[in-house]
Amino acid sequence: MRTLHFHIILTLSFFTTLHSVAQEHTDPKKIIEAIVESQLENLDEETDVGLVVEDLENLAENPININATSKTELSRLYILNEIQINKLLDYVKEFGPVYSIYELNSIDGFTPDLLNKISLFIQFGPPENETEKFSKSLKNGRHQLLLRALETTQKAKGYLQ
Repeated sequence: MRTLHFHIILTLSFFTTLHSVAQEHTDPKKIIEAIVESQLENLDEETDVGLVVEDLENLAENPININATSKTELSRLYILNEIQINKLLDYVKEFGPVYSIYELNSIDGFTPDLLNKISLFIQFGPPENETEKFSKSLKNGRHQLLLRALETTQKAKGYLQ
């Protein structure tokens, strides 16, 4: 009976360890950190690393549509070099829309490790962006309002007591 409990506890601890290791590979913060560390030597001295991290976090929230993208959008990934960007755009132009991350594996220069890194920042949607109605964008969009005052506001004479 004791050995049965021991084996159950051992098995459960093994699976929880595997589960925690699997989460580390898909954690967006870890992926962004790895990208920034690998690109530090390629960035200019004037480039603010905080802006790069913020840009990558924004791309993680709002992925780039591979089928309707441009060279400038892809350069914001900081992972792809100019040759890889051109090959990707040529592939989409020649073969049509991309439907899966596995399809990108056939492009020369795209390794499984690279595809794992960029999978967080890309999506596979329709090739042309359809214009949304204003009411739909108000309903489904993300809205932020930022206010900043540089001087103190004064009450009008009619409101003074």
